[in-house]
Amino acid sequence: MALAPTAPTQLAKAATRTTAAPVAAAPTCDSTFNLQRYSNESPWNEVTNPRSRIAVGANSRMSQAVGCLINAERARQGLPALVAKTPLDRAAQKHARESAALQWWDKNDGRGTHNNPSTKSTPETRIRAAGYCPNPTSWAFSEITYAGAQGRGTPSRAVNWWVNVSDRGHREIVLDPSMTHFGYWATGRSAHRDEVGLKDGGTFVVTFGRCQQ
Repeated sequence: MALAPTAPTQLAKAATRTTAAPVAAAPTCDSTFNLQRYSNESPWNEVTNPRSRIAVGANSRMSQAVGCLINAERARQGLPALVAKTPLDRAAQKHARESAALQWWDKNDGRGTHNNPSTKSTPETRIRAAGYCPNPTSWAFSEITYAGAQGRGTPSRAVNWWVNVSDRGHREIVLDPSMTHFGYWATGRSAHRDEVGLKDGGTFVVTFGRCQQ
């Protein structure tokens, strides 16, 4: 699912998919980070392990893999790397966790994956509430989502779907040259309602931003 870049006064277009530990620093994909390992593992289920340091620590690494893979795709196109911002991380983390807990996503309703039916939050309200870009002269944001299970719930499957499979605007968001910041979170258990109970699930949310103050 994708939310196209938008100014705060403009409702963005959503696309369909498929199938809180902040990460403050920009992701690195050098030899100190085992990208091959973490990009191909399913995240830990934070719904059943809400206070587990192990689960949050593991998912922080899965989330970093998402950031690394996105910046690698941008590098292939000659685009600058996005810089991770804690408020965008918080917004992505909140939505990923709540989505995995409620499991309301419908593969035929991409726009619905961005709007929490319980809290009524939207990408804009979550990003604003997290404190991204206060009092801007100009700003924009977008959000993409993915969920899968049974081998499809990994960072590499998420980024591959956004960049190489979807025809609904995800690739354009990932490769948007106007965006400068992002935030991301990966959590276990698919948010899709028709994947309830399936093993090796994952839910992924990435928020993007541009801020001028």
